[in-house]
Amino acid sequence: VLLIIDNHSSHISYQAVRYCRGHHIEILTLPPHSTHKLQPLDVSFFSPLKSKYSYYLNKWLSERPGRKARISDIPAIFKPAFEDAAKEDTAKNGFSTTGIWQRNPVSGLWGPNKHCFDDEFEESESEHDMDDGDRDDGPPSPPPDIDDGDTDDRPPLPPPDIDGNDRDDSPPSQPPNPPFRGLPSGSADYQPRRPNSDPPSGPPRDQPLGLHSGLPSGPPRDQP
Repeated sequence: VLLIIDNHSSHISYQAVRYCRGHHIEILTLPPHSTHKLQPLDVSFFSPLKSKYSYYLNKWLSERPGRKARISDIPAIFKPAFEDAAKEDTAKNGFSTTGIWQRNPVSGLWGPNKHCFDDEFEESESEHDMDDGDRDDGPPSPPPDIDDGDTDDRPPLPPPDIDGNDRDDSPPSQPPNPPFRGLPSGSADYQPRRPNSDPPSGPPRDQPLGLHSGLPSGPPRDQP
């Protein structure tokens, strides 16, 4: 017996392999990411089973409006769908379409067909060749010439001093004193500036002439 399975861990466990060897069953695993092309169940059986199950599920819901299908209702819905999809011709078509077991139209013998997907590979190769024909693999074009007259031959400016040597730490200059406009005319505090810087002679202007600043004359009062 030849058992064709995928590489799922539950299919190639130690217990499963030991059981198959003890019952004369040969295991053949399919390459990864190829079950959509090489597994007969995926190619010929699961697709009609899904469509049949959807048909019977919609029929069951239409006959019972407002009710949802429960787990206990699934076997009754799945049974007629499986009976309609699980046909002998469907199984043969699955093995024939994948090339695992196919009838040779010339010799009339059955056997594996390793040339089952040659047409698909030829189409993919032709598309690849067309893509390569549209691609330009020539050398890259040289960069455009630069006019020497437009080039700047001056040396580049030095980079700014990061240490802060270019900073101006001198104190800010004091703004110039505004020009003296003078006091308004008629002011009592206005005094004309004398050309000589010596202090004025005589008594202060706020005292009358002949009077002193209030100091007592004669001996002190606590002495006879």
